[in-house]
Amino acid sequence: TPEMRSAFATQLEAWSRDSAVRVLVFDGHGPDFCAGSDMSHAGEQTARERLAPFATLVRFPKPVIACVQGACIGAAVALVAGCDVVLAAPSAFFSVPETRLGFTPGALVPLLRHGLGERGFRRYALGGERFDANTAHALGLVHELCEDPSRRGLEVAGEFLRAAPGAMAAVKK
Repeated sequence: TPEMRSAFATQLEAWSRDSAVRVLVFDGHGPDFCAGSDMSHAGEQTARERLAPFATLVRFPKPVIACVQGACIGAAVALVAGCDVVLAAPSAFFSVPETRLGFTPGALVPLLRHGLGERGFRRYALGGERFDANTAHALGLVHELCEDPSRRGLEVAGEFLRAAPGAMAAVKK
């Protein structure tokens, strides 16, 4: 919802300034990672407002890991594309279904193109076709396929905690 996107951007800004926060791990609770935006609120925000949390995520000065299981749909694919590391269960699936719902991904197009590559973006955003974790890995959206993305995400986070925070921020910048 618009309120959730706004709260998410605000929280990211707070975490970016909090020296106790060294790495973020996004992990869905339940069978799915994220079903994307609540489409009953479509059109309630400008493109800039809709993009704000994603832009904040891309500028986030600390490592961000996404642990994907189950569904990762629409805006969730853009969220994953903005993360530094993406781990997915082999059973995970992805979709950019906006065209099937009668509109475009709009402000999220740059992130989707970044995550899927130009050809992958065109293939999967034009028709809204679902694609599996192996395809997401082949496109470069997913870095690693693993049976337990949550556990693996914590292992990767541990590796990031061994690095100097200032050096990591400089690399991200």
